[in-house]
Amino acid sequence: MATMTPATLLVLFCAVMLVVAIGRFILAQRRDWVDFGAILVVFGITVLSGLWLVIVRSWTELGGWLTVAAIGIGMIALGLVQIVRYWNEPRYESTQSLEDNGF
Repeated sequence: MATMTPATLLVLFCAVMLVVAIGRFILAQRRDWVDFGAILVVFGITVLSGLWLVIVRSWTELGGWLTVAAIGIGMIALGLVQIVRYWNEPRYESTQSLEDNGF
């Protein structure tokens, strides 16, 4: 019988957080590039937590580990670029109330 390792629990938690982030993005009335960058960062963290699981379970060799690590780091980097690039952009139309965050 397979046991739940800490790596498996971490991957599951990160995957749930990714689904939550995507769901909030889809259901939001107002979206922007900062929100999309946050999704990319969460996706990259999920992939990197998956790397731990891949290493623990010995599913691949070094080449596979490096591929998974490159994908995870790349997604985090892209997400951070999106967040930094659009951080100071006006997020919503000026006619909307500042107290209304759309959720």
